[in-house]
Amino acid sequence: MAGGEGTRLRPLTYTTPKPMAPLTGKPILEHIIALLARHGISDICITIRYLSEAIREYFSDGSKLGVRLSYNVEREPLGTAGAVRACTDFIGKDDVLVISGDAATTADLTQAVKFHSLRRAEATILLSKADNPRLYGSVFTNKDGRVVRFLEKPKDGASCSELVNTGIYVLSAQVPELIPAGRRCDFAQELFPSMIKSGRRVFAHEALGYWKDIGNCDAYLCANFDALSGKLPLLQHPAGSKRRIWVHSHIPKDVSIIEPCFIGSNVDMGKKAVIGPYVFIGDGSSVGRGAKIRNSVLISSSVKEASFVKDSLVCNNTCVPVKERITEISMPRTAITDASAAHAI
Repeated sequence: MAGGEGTRLRPLTYTTPKPMAPLTGKPILEHIIALLARHGISDICITIRYLSEAIREYFSDGSKLGVRLSYNVEREPLGTAGAVRACTDFIGKDDVLVISGDAATTADLTQAVKFHSLRRAEATILLSKADNPRLYGSVFTNKDGRVVRFLEKPKDGASCSELVNTGIYVLSAQVPELIPAGRRCDFAQELFPSMIKSGRRVFAHEALGYWKDIGNCDAYLCANFDALSGKLPLLQHPAGSKRRIWVHSHIPKDVSIIEPCFIGSNVDMGKKAVIGPYVFIGDGSSVGRGAKIRNSVLISSSVKEASFVKDSLVCNNTCVPVKERITEISMPRTAITDASAAHAI
């Protein structure tokens, strides 16, 4: 599923669909497709709507990634379940795995499918631990893993489970037919509660591996930092080194790089800059002489001479002027060339 506007990840998503936001130099969605391929899933339908051509142009038919891609374009938002219902021609009579195109995960999908089969489930919801469970759907099960109650984003005072809904589902072939055609329908708010109420076999399975919902700028930065540290295992150590520093551009000798750090290609790096720790600099960005950047992500933007950037997302061709400071406390919008494109944490 890759059709949402990603409003909580603005300003990045003003020009980029959220599934195309870079994570370790590749779109989030590319990591998802690679995960599916590793688990033997090669026939993939992507539901798209917002800035859809960017996704189609990048992935095309999927052959470069070793998969077969097709696309379903939503004319209007149909919700998570409604989007799947619109893909019934693609699904046919097969079971289907549903996964969000904008989450960072290494979930063991093979194990999830096996669980679904062993339990003879009609729907299996993959669960994961979250820092703040109240931000997600709480799933309550019996000792066999069968879901007895589903509570979407519990309010303060309401009981909630430690494990939350990841938005990854295994569905038996008949389930998409239960979704109303042509209207908005959501898995968590409508379909699953209805299935549970009617006694259908809905199970939950704890996903093994990393999972993070990249719902906003804080979570996006966190996923990047987890990838840099190795908690999210997307990057291999550079050849011949145990340091977590990846550099794909020419860097002056007097630049200080503090691990973990990733510097993409065609980055114009000024002398005596200090980069890191926890910094991702995307392709084509520039950093001026003596600039300092830490705990931040820089995408297609520039940080001018002697500027200081900390705990921030700087994107969309933003220019941080000479000797400017952007920190978690202060982000002077009048100092940013494109004020909408800098987000301070």
